[in-house]
Amino acid sequence: MRHGKADGQIGGAKDIARPLTDLGRKRSEIIAAELLKRNVLPQFIISSPALRALQTAEFMAGCLKLDPSFVTINNDLYFKTVNDYFDALYAAPEEYNSLMIVGHNPLVTQFANFFLSQKLVDMPTSGLVALQSDAHTWPEFVIAYKKALFYLIPKNLENEKT
Repeated sequence: MRHGKADGQIGGAKDIARPLTDLGRKRSEIIAAELLKRNVLPQFIISSPALRALQTAEFMAGCLKLDPSFVTINNDLYFKTVNDYFDALYAAPEEYNSLMIVGHNPLVTQFANFFLSQKLVDMPTSGLVALQSDAHTWPEFVIAYKKALFYLIPKNLENEKT
């Protein structure tokens, strides 16, 4: 998942401290509602340390009735390399069989595209790709059979309701 819409950089504020906006919460809530409707729920969430990503992860956890202690920060998900997203996946606790990674573009799009036959141009804020795999461990996920269950775009879901 890409983090929700965030405030722009103002003055000398640091990018890492940009907070989630009300629109970011609203659109993330739409995604959470769709996950609940489809009964596709993460047991664990790994987030970038950037405020907007962490707020998105914690907000999603609340909407999905996931204990906040199941949200963890991975400092390497903040604008490093797409390999760091793979490392976060490989290091995920084996006791969970579903997880969500909340990060940033362009890396989150590149990471998702590794698993997709139909590539994304640009993952929008609050966008989410859900994958399913036959893997028995997180490192095995990369090489195991997998399929894309769905790709959620908040604006498309908003348009369905009007």
